[in-house]
Amino acid sequence: MFDVQLFSQTILYFASCIAGAVSSVTIALTMGDFRGGCILYGNWKKRDATTVELDYGNRSNCNFILTTHGVFSLVLPFLVGCYFAYAVKRSSRDKDIAFNMWVMPFSFIAGLVTILVFIASAIASVGFSSWCDGYVKLSPSGCSDVLNTHWLNLPIKHKTTYKQLQVLQIASWTCLLVWILQTGLCIMRVVRNRRRLSREADQESDRANIGRINPSA
Repeated sequence: MFDVQLFSQTILYFASCIAGAVSSVTIALTMGDFRGGCILYGNWKKRDATTVELDYGNRSNCNFILTTHGVFSLVLPFLVGCYFAYAVKRSSRDKDIAFNMWVMPFSFIAGLVTILVFIASAIASVGFSSWCDGYVKLSPSGCSDVLNTHWLNLPIKHKTTYKQLQVLQIASWTCLLVWILQTGLCIMRVVRNRRRLSREADQESDRANIGRINPSA
């Protein structure tokens, strides 16, 4: 029987790959649609009744989301997930493999990635809300109608940008949930290993004490 916790962690690593891939692709497509510009936190200006202009937000916001999900939510968990998948396969024959694996480095990495993904998710959600709220102030229609408006600095109407940003938020927050669970399992493994070391130390101490007992006869 394989190690259930190792198997669960492996599933979470590959789940992060899926969420990270979706997040990376959607933010990359959105930046490509706007010629490399980042519309998150963009400021709207109304030129006339049918024309608006958007000042793009700081490009570093989109680059941070792209880098975080591309590197830390996709590439890194794929590599670690392959290592854990191998460990799961070995655990059916070697029940101590999980105890002998590195634990603290993976716990530290999981905690760090959780923080980075949370920041990226917050940037995506707040930036999207800021972009939408700015448009709603200029137009009675909802934010979903923003791409039907003529943009002075971007006359091309792209119909999927609004949906792409929604998918980005869902995938990014899902990725955060995955990493929170992963961090919890890493901490659980640390606790289990410490308890096992403590039990083994107690058993060694008991054996040593028995060995020092003088025979009574």
